This record gives sequence, structure tokens and C-alpha cells, in this order.
Amino acid sequence: MSLYSLIPPLRNEIKHLNFTVQRKRDGDYIWLDTDGEILLDLNLEKKRHQPIAFRITKDAPELAKFIKDSYNLYPREYVFTPKNIYPNLNKKASQASLDARLNALFAFTGKRVSVNSLRSSYVSYMVHQAMVKGKLLSVKEKNKIAEKMRSSRKYFDESYTKRFQINPQPQAHPIKQEDNNIDVIDEMNSYERQKARVNSYYHQHKEGVQVGEWVSWEFSQYHCTTLFL
Repeated sequence: MSLYSLIPPLRNEIKHLNFTVQRKRDGDYIWLDTDGEILLDLNLEKKRHQPIAFRITKDAPELAKFIKDSYNLYPREYVFTPKNIYPNLNKKASQASLDARLNALFAFTGKRVSVNSLRSSYVSYMVHQAMVKGKLLSVKEKNKIAEKMRSSRKYFDESYTKRFQINPQPQAHPIKQEDNNIDVIDEMNSYERQKARVNSYYHQHKEGVQVGEWVSWEFSQYHCTTLFL
């Protein structure tokens, strides 16, 4: 779960990672560099998104420590290995088996939890954190999150940000909009409508939002130590 909760969650490429101690270009790797750096090095195109590398040591020190400890305790080629042949670590776990492990973590909810669920929950959590501070995510902030999730801001807004179908109402304490200093073409109307919907929903269902809407994401953060199941 750490790879889906301590950094902006990616798609299923996480489930196919290998370890490497030198730079490789033929797949997706967790690269343990000789200078102590740990990088998430994604070389394969995913949904037309170009290769990208993340410096985990800098961006997520806690995750870097989990990865380093795991590799030092169990040196291996594959990040995830089958449970049923442990302590044999010479085979890669299938994506289906990792999907099953993910579902098992959330079995108590009675719902099927997928990678898309975690991605959606993460974005909703980030939106909520901004709302708590009395603002909405700026265009720049959305672009940054979308890039790290190997997505786009347009898809971010359409698919991952929770839409509240509630008629906007005037609020005594409206959410502030940051000055992005970016020219947004043909988006102001839809942005304002979304702002009003979020604002209305938050103030009408404040308590429910805090404890309910983001429960799956907060649960995943709580269980972030289960990196290698």
C-alpha cells in the first residue's frame, strides 16, 4: 500500500516493478542508485504518457526507507513475489494476485477496491485538504498532481474529482480562489460551477465529508506500512 499512498498513486505499472541497481531503459524499475538515491524509473509509455522518473528519496523519504529496508532484508529482482512459494523470491507475482491482496485489505468495507478507487480517493482527499484551508486547488497544483499520476488535468477534473450535483447556494464564508496567474481558455464557467458545487456541498455536509468521503484514502495512509505483502 505504501506505493499507492505515500506518493500520488499511479496505475498498474506499480504491480510490475523490478528492482535494479543500475539504470535500465527496458522496463519499469525501482532503481537503487549507488549514491543512496532511490528512484521510481518508469520507462514504458502508459496511455500515451512519456517515460518519467521520480526521486523517492526526496519526494517520499518514508517510502524510500520502506523500500530500502525491504530490499536489504530480502534482496530480489521482483518487487512483488507470490505468497504461496515464500521464501522463494525468484518469481514475479501476477497482477491478478496483487489485485486480490488489495481487495483483502479493504474486505471489511464490503466493497471492491481497485487502483482506480485509490486514485479517485487520493484526488478527493487533496481537494478536501484544500477546502479545509478555505480554497480550491489551483490550476498549477492540479497540473502537478496530474503529472505525478501520469494523467492530465482534464482527466483529473472529469474522472477523479468527485462531482457534487447540488444546486449552488450563496455562502456566508465562500471558498477563496487562488490567483493562478495562468490564462485559462474556455474553462472559467465550468470552474466556477464546480467551485459553487463543492462549496455548497462542503458547508451543508461538513461533518459527513470529513469522516466519510475520504475514509478509504485515510485508511490507505494508515496501512501504508504494508508495502510488500
